[in-house]
Amino acid sequence: VDLFQMGLTCPSHVLSCVQIEMYKKYVLACLLAFGEFKDLPASTSAVVSKHAERVCHVYKDFAQAFKQGMDQVQRIVADNIKLFNTDKNYGLVKQAVQALVRRKIQRLTSTYVTLSLSDIAVQANLSNPADAEAHVINMIEDGAIFAKINQKDGMLSFLDDPEDYNTVEMVEALDAKLKAIMHLGDKIHAANKDILLDQRFVGLQMQE
Repeated sequence: VDLFQMGLTCPSHVLSCVQIEMYKKYVLACLLAFGEFKDLPASTSAVVSKHAERVCHVYKDFAQAFKQGMDQVQRIVADNIKLFNTDKNYGLVKQAVQALVRRKIQRLTSTYVTLSLSDIAVQANLSNPADAEAHVINMIEDGAIFAKINQKDGMLSFLDDPEDYNTVEMVEALDAKLKAIMHLGDKIHAANKDILLDQRFVGLQMQE
């Protein structure tokens, strides 16, 4: 998302073909990362913010459908599958739809303690309980939810996060993350210093 946004916010006098393709992928990346479209920053060139949405209106319709429900999402995909394939974005489209299903299931964990696989299939707009079970198993394996399935009665019990964050392994993991962030900070500081001392940069600043 950040990288596509960088490309779209470059100063522009015209909307380039590269930016059109970036915008399409920006929309899909937003849906994958956040479950919704994020407006471009106010610093975006007017020509991009004005025309990109019009040129890529099918992608904006797809993002809008995420607010309206799975039926509308699937209708947009079915109506525009040829376009998505031509743009070579159909794989991202399918991932975005899967991410929407996962988010629907995750939201159920904050509302219910137990729920049948049939009810999950209905609320997540899945075709049948077996499809719901496959999604749930994948999410449990990924650590996206904590739950157990009772195969006998087809019920799913949502559990609390078993991680209490006080183990030696967790402390080591946090320490490694902090060191990585500090190292990145040092690199950014050094790069900034190099730029400030660069003769070409100083010369340009003096000209301005």
